Amino acid sequence: DEICPDCGRPMVIKSGRFGRFLSCSGFPECKVSQPLLHRVGVECPDCGSDLVQRRAGKGSKSRNKIFYGCSNYPTCTFASNARPLPQPCPECTGLLVAMGRTNCRCLNCEHKGPRPEEELVEATV
Repeated sequence: DEICPDCGRPMVIKSGRFGRFLSCSGFPECKVSQPLLHRVGVECPDCGSDLVQRRAGKGSKSRNKIFYGCSNYPTCTFASNARPLPQPCPECTGLLVAMGRTNCRCLNCEHKGPRPEEELVEATV
């Protein structure tokens, strides 16, 4: 459903040595390509854009490690190694992130505890 910003043709999903990405269907005349973003369904706490799942690609220790960052990068540089949860923090309405399978913590305050019930139901289905 994406349209090439340069020529207006539809973008297609292609596979390369670093994984899947979006490329213009007019290749080789148009060489536009973009990363394939997997939206998490949570807003960025800094700017309000969508958070997306990404993979670190450099360095031997971090290769293919999953992290979550703002889709508005490089304007917004928010990133988290822990998976963000859709429910807000019960104490400060900040962003909750997963800690293991059943616990969570808030990035704004010191709140730690079990995940909200809706998240546990979604995770087990």
